[in-house]
Amino acid sequence: MPKKTTKKKPIAYIPWTDADVQTMKIMMKKGRESTEVAAALKRTTTAVRFKAFKLGLSFHQRGGSTAAWRKKYGKAAPKTPLSK
Repeated sequence: MPKKTTKKKPIAYIPWTDADVQTMKIMMKKGRESTEVAAALKRTTTAVRFKAFKLGLSFHQRGGSTAAWRKKYGKAAPKTPLSK
């Protein structure tokens, strides 16, 4: 039985196409935020971020690495509540 779409999010259950994934990857390489990618693909920000996660991608990687933080500040980046 096919899933019903909602009035709020009509694209909610439409599968991702290869073109959608390629568009997302290109926009991520150009440094676009997840909100911009979501608007371009007419999907929710959560859907875009989750799809990126499932593909092993992250919008947060553009900000720098722990090595860059150590070079700048001489110590490790502070722990966040999510990192253990």
